[in-house]
This record gives sequence, structure tokens and C-alpha cells, in this order.
Amino acid sequence: MTQDIEERRQLLRDYVKQQREALTKQQLRAASRDMCLLLESTPEYHHALHIGAYWPVRGEMDCTSIIEQSLRYNKHIYLPVVREADGTLDFAPYSRDMPMKENRFGIPEPDVDEGERVSPRNLDLVIVPLTVFDSHGHRLGMGGGHYDRTFAFLNEEPERVAPCLVGIAHEFQHTSDLPTHPWDVPLRMTVTEQQVWRPVAAATEDA
Repeated sequence: MTQDIEERRQLLRDYVKQQREALTKQQLRAASRDMCLLLESTPEYHHALHIGAYWPVRGEMDCTSIIEQSLRYNKHIYLPVVREADGTLDFAPYSRDMPMKENRFGIPEPDVDEGERVSPRNLDLVIVPLTVFDSHGHRLGMGGGHYDRTFAFLNEEPERVAPCLVGIAHEFQHTSDLPTHPWDVPLRMTVTEQQVWRPVAAATEDA
């Protein structure tokens, strides 16, 4: 069963990645602009002061506009830093003109001392990349499991209200029902260039 789930998830991942990487720069900019406007309109974003974001690569929905807007609003922005020991994420404070360095995946990270990093528990809202999402708040990432391991405490402490996990994606990355694992951490909402998706009643099937 697990192998079947992984095969289905990988097929979805590959299909969407091909579509995403075919987008032109103009299409990426337009989608990012519209997504950012919708995200800014949500109460979750309005009330968040400490926000985790990410540096987009390989056609991921670009959230640099929301990063810049957040800094103008005097919100605090943090970008993920991969912990080599276990693959979980810390979050490092980000500001304009901050020195960056590439991690082993070729993704830029703030070049700060480990003592300056922030625990994911201390963030109000985290903007999460994804390859596929569904109407129940399920998310499929790139396969590394970094976000699911990092935010596993949200499954263990369902009464927690923060951090609020927000996926951002292109509308074509939506699927009707995504095969999931019990350890997957659901999103509070997903924002595309067209709409804000809030989870409907969770699927009962342990896909």
C-alpha cells in the first residue's frame, strides 16, 4: 500500500513540475502578483508579525513580493535553514541586502550564526512551498519531508493555533484528492493566483 501511495504521489509530482517549469517569466510574475494580493487580504496574514517564507526555485510560486511587502509593513521575515543532522528546518531572520549562501540543494539561505536562528514554534505564520495540494489541506512537497518533520508538533498538539501553515501555489497544482500518509502535516489554507482554498471536511480515507 505504501509503495502504491508513493508511486501515485510521484506521478502527480512529476506531472505538476513539468507544467510549472514550462511557465514563462511573465506568467510567473503575474501569478505571484495575484497570489500575493489574495494572501495579504486574509486575516491570518494581517495578524501575523513573525512570518516564515522561502526562496523560490525551479518554478515554485514566487513569494518574494510578499516578503518585500511584509518588510514594508514592519513584519519580521524568516527563511528556512536546513539542519544537516536531521533534515529539519530552523528559520533565520531575513532583511534586505542580507548576505546569503546556497545550501546543498542550491537554495539560498541567510548567512547567519546558528544562535540567531528561530524555532518554527515561535512563528505566527509560515508560507510553505508545494508541488500538489487538495481541497482537504493536504500538501505534497518535493519528497524530502523537511516541512513534515519540522512541523510534526502541529499533529501532536492539535490545539495549537500557531504557526499557521499556508501553502502557495498555482491553481493548476490543485487535485481533487491527494494520497496521504499519517505523518503528513496539513495546511490551514492554500492561496493561488485565483482563490484562497480553505480545507473542507478532512477525508476519512487513510489513502
